Formats: sequence, C-alpha cells, structure tokens
Amino acid sequence: MRSLRWIATWVIAATLLTGCWDNDEPPPVTPSASPGSQDSSLDSSPRQLTVQEARDALLTAENLGEGYEDAPDEDGTGESPPLGCLEAISDFDKDVQGVDAKAQFAFMPQTTAGVPDVINGVLSFGTLEQATSFMRRFASTFASCQKVDKRAENGIAVDLSVNLDERVADGNVDEQANLYAEGSFRFRDQGLQFSIAMSVARVKNSIIAVLTTDLDSLAAVAPLTKEYLRLGVDRLRAVMAGEDPPNDTSSVSPEPHTAPPADV
Repeated sequence: MRSLRWIATWVIAATLLTGCWDNDEPPPVTPSASPGSQDSSLDSSPRQLTVQEARDALLTAENLGEGYEDAPDEDGTGESPPLGCLEAISDFDKDVQGVDAKAQFAFMPQTTAGVPDVINGVLSFGTLEQATSFMRRFASTFASCQKVDKRAENGIAVDLSVNLDERVADGNVDEQANLYAEGSFRFRDQGLQFSIAMSVARVKNSIIAVLTTDLDSLAAVAPLTKEYLRLGVDRLRAVMAGEDPPNDTSSVSPEPHTAPPADV
C-alpha cells in the first residue's frame, strides 16, 4: 500500500492555511459487530479476480466527484510523521503476495487543494479462508491501537485518538472493519485538526479498502469513507458477477476548504 510519508510534507505546508470550520462531534465508534448477509446472485464457489478485474473494481475519480482526477499512486517524499500504532496502515497488504492475491493498492485520485485524500484498494484471494484470515489479521493489528501521542525530531507532534469497530454498513458485504482516528498535528506554534477513516470489507473471497484522510473532524471524514465504500462495493460486486461496474457519483461531495486549526 502507498506509504504515509506524504503526510509530513502535506501537514507542514497546510500550516500556512487558515480558515473557520465547524467542529462537530465525531460519530460514535463504540465497538460492536453485525453479521453481513449473503447474496445468492454471486456464485457460491468463489472465483479469484484477475489483476485487470481488480483494477476495474477500483473507484474512479468520477465516483468521488468534483475536485478529483485519476492519477497513479506515487510514494511521497520527506520524513514520516510519528504515527505510532497507525504506521501499520503502510504495511496493510504486506502479506498479500504470499497468498498470491490479486492486489491493487496503486490507485489514489489526484486532488485539488482542500479536498480529502482518498486511497482505494482491492484484493482478491484464491479461497474464502484466505480472505477471512486477512480480515482477522487487520482487526487484530489495530485492536490495541487506541492512542497516538508522538513527537518527531523535525518538531511535528501527533496526538490522535483511535477506535476500531467491526460494524457492517449494509447487507452487501460479509465482514467489515472500520478504523477511525481523530486529533491534531502540531508544528512549532501551530496546530491542525486531522482525521483518518478507513473501512475494509469482505465480499466472499475479495476485499475492498477505502482510506480517507483530511484536515477536518471525524464527523466530516467518516461519512465520506462510508459513501465511498458503498460505491466501491457496488463496483466490486459487479465485477465479481462478470458485469461492467457502475460509475455512480458520490452523493457526498466535500467542498474545498482551508484547514481548520486544531483546538489544542
């Protein structure tokens, strides 16, 4: 998966921005679980997607709406901020090649200034067991990650509260895990609000992940990930059924904004 090194440069540059923003309360993320439902329209014997099919299932810039354009994934430059237990996100798909999954985490839409960063990926495994094992590893990796309170040598201080839940958004997925982080980055005498919302869902033997980050509250970021995941699941299920993926546009389109200062 794409490295998180880009955050450091992005945050430092954003400290030059000022603006007013409503600091709404984040959505509740109390851990709970709800089983997904099965859909008989998909064959009970899972078929592993090809690399091209995995690519076809990925979100497009058109799905995300105004402010995005398709762009290949490229690692950022600069020193990484100290993300503590969240640094495992960078290694999200590190074990995939060992099970020969058709993995594509190379898509990140290019954005205009002030809109959230979105990273999307699809994994397709050869068996249901491999896919369910992947979901268990993801949940166990972040189960004990509740707080990031770090300071880097370059002066960036990170303070984030982290929550993980396994609530299924709707009946179109079999399993789901949601990772939320909200807090601030501080550089010198300036602080910026920062949030991460990541959802990983399993549809039979395939996995889809959506990661949304923004200089905004979790109350604003989490609904975006929920909507982008819904669109991505629709595309994945269509590809798995041998159909052309729908190209619907998100019903939640964030307005470009300047970074709200952190109230810290």
